[in-house]
Amino acid sequence: MTGLPFRQAAFTELIGARVEEIGEGVCRLSLTVGPNHLDRHGVLHTGVLMSLMDASIGIALGYLRGDEVRHRPHATIEMN
Repeated sequence: MTGLPFRQAAFTELIGARVEEIGEGVCRLSLTVGPNHLDRHGVLHTGVLMSLMDASIGIALGYLRGDEVRHRPHATIEMN
């Protein structure tokens, strides 16, 4: 997605995630899974999934909060 209303976090970019959709309280990310995303058993590492979930929560919340985020950042404290 081009023209995002924010700068994507460096870590999210590092793992290769891309914002596909963003709206009021909604964020959809995509990721092409490669060998660097796998655990020692060849399965997607759960840390990658948690990172995607954390990023999508943060982006969606940031979208809802608008300019307030610049002055009062937020953090994810619970994911379930």
